[in-house]
Amino acid sequence: MGGENMALEKLQRYARAASKKEAEVLDSLADYYRGDYSLGHVAETVNMPLRAVMEFMQRYRLPYYSDASDTEEGLRRISKIRSTI
Repeated sequence: MGGENMALEKLQRYARAASKKEAEVLDSLADYYRGDYSLGHVAETVNMPLRAVMEFMQRYRLPYYSDASDTEEGLRRISKIRSTI
């Protein structure tokens, strides 16, 4: 029984760390959509390879910034994703 509790606690720690990292990426991507940072800067800020940031964007269907509608859509999707983590 004690081992199960330790395993559960470890799993909960991993989940919290993953949620924290996702929130960090989302915060930086919000700055990217506002035009404050380049995608390369986002990758440096969150200490991830650029390709990993792009895969994150694909996984959550976040648009690559190219015009105002992408900005609005990206920020809207980020807000929606944040409500689930």
